[in-house]
Amino acid sequence: MLLLLDLIHLGVVLASNIMLQHPQEFTFPAQRDAVVEVKLHREWWRADGKGKCYYTGVMVPFVRDWELSVPDGDGENRILPPEPDKTAGHAFLVTRKFCEGKATETILRAGFIHRVKPHGGGVQQFAAFDMLVEKPEHYPQWLGQVVARVERVAQHDPNAQAFLDSGVEQFNIVLPEREKIHQATPSDAPVIQVAPPLPEPVKTLDQVPSKPDATLPV
Repeated sequence: MLLLLDLIHLGVVLASNIMLQHPQEFTFPAQRDAVVEVKLHREWWRADGKGKCYYTGVMVPFVRDWELSVPDGDGENRILPPEPDKTAGHAFLVTRKFCEGKATETILRAGFIHRVKPHGGGVQQFAAFDMLVEKPEHYPQWLGQVVARVERVAQHDPNAQAFLDSGVEQFNIVLPEREKIHQATPSDAPVIQVAPPLPEPVKTLDQVPSKPDATLPV
Protein backbone atom coordinates (compact mmCIF):
# COMPACT_ATOMS: atom_id res chain seq x y z
CA MET A 1 0.00 0.00 0.00
CA LEU A 2 2.84 2.40 0.87
CA LEU A 3 4.52 1.79 -2.50
CA LEU A 4 1.23 2.44 -4.30
CA LEU A 5 0.75 5.72 -2.44
CA ASP A 6 4.32 6.75 -3.28
CA LEU A 7 3.72 6.00 -6.96
CA ILE A 8 0.49 7.99 -6.92
CA HIS A 9 2.25 10.92 -5.26
CA LEU A 10 5.08 10.71 -7.81
CA GLY A 11 2.54 10.86 -10.61
CA VAL A 12 0.93 13.94 -9.10
CA VAL A 13 4.33 15.65 -8.73
CA LEU A 14 5.40 14.86 -12.28
CA ALA A 15 2.09 16.07 -13.66
CA SER A 16 2.41 19.34 -11.76
CA ASN A 17 5.95 20.18 -12.90
CA ILE A 18 6.13 22.79 -15.66
CA MET A 19 8.71 24.85 -17.51
CA LEU A 20 8.57 28.61 -17.07
CA GLN A 21 10.19 31.08 -19.44
CA HIS A 22 11.40 34.66 -19.31
CA PRO A 23 11.20 36.45 -22.67
CA GLN A 24 14.51 38.28 -22.36
CA GLU A 25 17.82 38.42 -20.51
CA PHE A 26 17.57 38.57 -16.73
CA THR A 27 18.92 41.56 -14.83
CA PHE A 28 21.25 39.86 -12.36
CA PRO A 29 21.72 41.89 -9.16
CA ALA A 30 25.24 42.90 -8.15
CA GLN A 31 24.63 42.24 -4.46
CA ARG A 32 23.50 38.94 -2.92
CA ASP A 33 20.75 40.32 -0.68
CA ALA A 34 18.56 41.31 -3.61
CA VAL A 35 15.08 40.55 -4.90
CA VAL A 36 14.27 41.02 -8.60
CA GLU A 37 10.65 40.95 -9.75
CA VAL A 38 9.96 38.69 -12.75
CA LYS A 39 7.05 38.01 -15.10
CA LEU A 40 7.10 34.52 -16.61
CA HIS A 41 5.04 32.33 -18.90
CA ARG A 42 4.79 28.78 -20.25
CA GLU A 43 5.46 27.72 -23.84
CA TRP A 44 3.11 29.43 -26.30
CA TRP A 45 1.55 26.16 -27.46
CA ARG A 46 0.30 25.25 -23.98
CA ALA A 47 -3.39 25.76 -23.16
CA ASP A 48 -2.22 28.24 -20.50
CA GLY A 49 0.88 29.37 -22.38
CA LYS A 50 2.24 32.73 -23.48
CA GLY A 51 -0.49 35.12 -24.57
CA LYS A 52 -3.13 33.38 -22.43
CA CYS A 53 -1.58 33.25 -18.94
CA TYR A 54 1.44 34.61 -17.10
CA TYR A 55 3.10 34.11 -13.71
CA THR A 56 4.67 36.62 -11.30
CA GLY A 57 7.33 36.15 -8.67
CA VAL A 58 10.91 37.02 -7.81
CA MET A 59 14.44 35.97 -8.65
CA VAL A 60 16.84 35.77 -5.67
CA PRO A 61 20.55 34.83 -5.49
CA PHE A 62 21.45 31.76 -3.43
CA VAL A 63 24.62 30.14 -2.10
CA ARG A 64 25.45 26.48 -1.58
CA ASP A 65 25.37 26.24 2.20
CA TRP A 66 25.27 22.43 2.19
CA GLU A 67 27.90 19.77 1.50
CA LEU A 68 28.06 18.17 -1.96
CA SER A 69 29.32 14.69 -2.76
CA VAL A 70 31.03 14.38 -6.16
CA PRO A 71 32.82 11.42 -7.82
CA ASP A 72 36.60 11.73 -7.91
CA GLY A 73 37.15 9.47 -10.93
CA ASP A 74 38.34 6.42 -8.96
CA GLY A 75 34.94 5.08 -8.03
CA GLU A 76 34.98 7.07 -4.82
CA ASN A 77 33.22 10.25 -3.80
CA ARG A 78 34.72 13.31 -2.21
CA ILE A 79 32.83 15.84 -0.13
CA LEU A 80 32.88 19.46 -1.19
CA PRO A 81 32.40 21.80 1.78
CA PRO A 82 29.72 24.50 1.69
CA GLU A 83 30.57 27.78 -0.06
CA PRO A 84 28.47 30.32 1.86
CA ASP A 85 30.41 33.28 0.43
CA LYS A 86 29.95 32.40 -3.24
CA THR A 87 26.78 32.89 -5.27
CA ALA A 88 25.84 29.51 -6.75
CA GLY A 89 22.89 30.58 -8.88
CA HIS A 90 19.54 32.30 -8.83
CA ALA A 91 16.33 30.88 -7.39
CA PHE A 92 12.80 31.71 -8.50
CA LEU A 93 9.76 31.86 -6.24
CA VAL A 94 6.43 32.26 -8.03
CA THR A 95 3.22 33.02 -6.13
CA ARG A 96 0.65 34.20 -8.67
CA LYS A 97 -0.85 32.92 -11.93
CA PHE A 98 -2.97 35.21 -14.09
CA CYS A 99 -5.15 33.94 -16.95
CA GLU A 100 -7.44 35.96 -19.18
CA GLY A 101 -11.05 35.70 -18.04
CA LYS A 102 -10.19 33.78 -14.85
CA ALA A 103 -9.62 34.68 -11.20
CA THR A 104 -6.02 35.10 -10.05
CA GLU A 105 -4.58 31.80 -8.82
CA THR A 106 -2.44 31.65 -5.66
CA ILE A 107 0.43 29.19 -6.09
CA LEU A 108 3.96 28.49 -4.90
CA ARG A 109 6.41 27.24 -7.50
CA ALA A 110 10.17 27.15 -7.15
CA GLY A 111 12.99 26.67 -9.61
CA PHE A 112 16.52 27.83 -10.28
CA ILE A 113 19.26 28.47 -12.79
CA HIS A 114 22.96 28.01 -12.07
CA ARG A 115 23.92 31.16 -13.92
CA VAL A 116 25.23 34.10 -11.90
CA LYS A 117 25.92 36.55 -14.73
CA PRO A 118 24.38 37.28 -18.15
CA HIS A 119 25.50 35.81 -21.45
CA GLY A 120 24.03 35.87 -25.00
CA GLY A 121 20.29 36.66 -25.10
CA GLY A 122 17.38 34.40 -25.95
CA VAL A 123 14.52 32.91 -24.00
CA GLN A 124 15.49 31.83 -20.49
CA GLN A 125 13.66 28.85 -19.00
CA PHE A 126 13.77 26.61 -15.96
CA ALA A 127 11.78 23.80 -14.34
CA ALA A 128 9.26 25.19 -11.84
CA PHE A 129 8.18 22.70 -9.18
CA ASP A 130 4.93 22.92 -7.24
CA MET A 131 6.01 23.22 -3.61
CA LEU A 132 2.47 22.60 -2.38
CA VAL A 133 2.52 19.01 -3.66
CA GLU A 134 6.22 18.20 -3.17
CA LYS A 135 7.26 16.26 -0.08
CA PRO A 136 9.47 18.23 2.35
CA GLU A 137 12.43 15.92 1.74
CA HIS A 138 12.34 16.94 -1.93
CA TYR A 139 12.32 20.69 -1.35
CA PRO A 140 15.26 22.60 -2.88
CA GLN A 141 18.08 22.86 -0.37
CA TRP A 142 18.14 26.62 -0.86
CA LEU A 143 14.43 27.18 -0.15
CA GLY A 144 14.65 28.32 3.49
CA GLN A 145 17.74 30.40 2.75
CA VAL A 146 16.05 32.23 -0.13
CA VAL A 147 12.84 32.98 1.78
CA ALA A 148 14.94 34.34 4.65
CA ARG A 149 16.84 36.53 2.18
CA VAL A 150 13.58 37.94 0.81
CA GLU A 151 12.53 38.72 4.39
CA ARG A 152 15.75 40.66 5.02
CA VAL A 153 15.38 42.68 1.82
CA ALA A 154 11.70 43.31 2.61
CA GLN A 155 12.74 45.33 5.66
CA HIS A 156 13.74 48.18 3.32
CA ASP A 157 12.18 47.20 -0.04
CA PRO A 158 8.38 47.59 -0.37
CA ASN A 159 8.31 45.42 -3.51
CA ALA A 160 9.93 42.53 -1.64
CA GLN A 161 7.46 43.03 1.21
CA ALA A 162 4.54 42.97 -1.24
CA PHE A 163 5.84 39.69 -2.63
CA LEU A 164 6.07 38.20 0.86
CA ASP A 165 2.52 39.30 1.55
CA SER A 166 1.39 37.63 -1.67
CA GLY A 167 2.74 34.26 -0.56
CA VAL A 168 2.62 34.30 3.24
CA GLU A 169 0.15 31.41 3.51
CA GLN A 170 2.07 29.25 1.04
CA PHE A 171 5.40 29.93 2.75
CA ASN A 172 3.93 29.00 6.11
CA ILE A 173 2.71 25.69 4.65
CA VAL A 174 6.07 24.61 3.23
CA LEU A 175 8.15 26.19 6.01
CA PRO A 176 6.08 25.67 9.17
CA GLU A 177 8.98 26.71 11.41
CA ARG A 178 8.82 30.15 9.80
CA GLU A 179 5.30 30.75 11.10
CA LYS A 180 6.28 29.61 14.62
CA ILE A 181 9.24 32.00 14.67
CA HIS A 182 7.17 34.95 13.49
CA GLN A 183 4.46 34.23 16.04
CA ALA A 184 7.05 34.27 18.84
CA THR A 185 9.17 37.16 17.53
CA PRO A 186 8.30 40.88 17.48
CA SER A 187 7.75 42.16 13.95
CA ASP A 188 10.70 44.55 14.19
CA ALA A 189 13.18 41.89 15.38
CA PRO A 190 15.98 40.69 13.06
CA VAL A 191 14.91 38.00 10.60
CA ILE A 192 16.05 34.51 11.59
CA GLN A 193 17.07 32.22 8.75
CA VAL A 194 14.70 29.29 8.43
CA ALA A 195 16.04 25.93 7.30
CA PRO A 196 13.96 23.43 5.27
CA PRO A 197 11.60 21.41 7.51
CA LEU A 198 13.59 18.19 7.26
CA PRO A 199 17.37 17.76 6.96
CA GLU A 200 18.49 16.63 3.51
CA PRO A 201 21.25 14.08 2.89
CA VAL A 202 24.44 14.96 1.09
CA LYS A 203 23.62 14.84 -2.63
CA THR A 204 25.82 13.22 -5.24
CA LEU A 205 26.67 15.12 -8.39
CA ASP A 206 24.31 13.05 -10.52
CA GLN A 207 21.42 14.15 -8.26
CA VAL A 208 22.05 17.84 -8.92
CA PRO A 209 20.76 19.13 -12.30
CA SER A 210 23.59 20.65 -14.31
CA LYS A 211 21.18 22.63 -16.49
CA PRO A 212 18.03 24.54 -15.63
CA ASP A 213 16.01 22.37 -18.02
CA ALA A 214 17.23 19.06 -16.59
CA THR A 215 13.67 18.17 -15.53
CA LEU A 216 11.13 18.26 -18.33
CA PRO A 217 7.44 18.78 -17.79
CA VAL A 218 4.87 16.09 -18.43
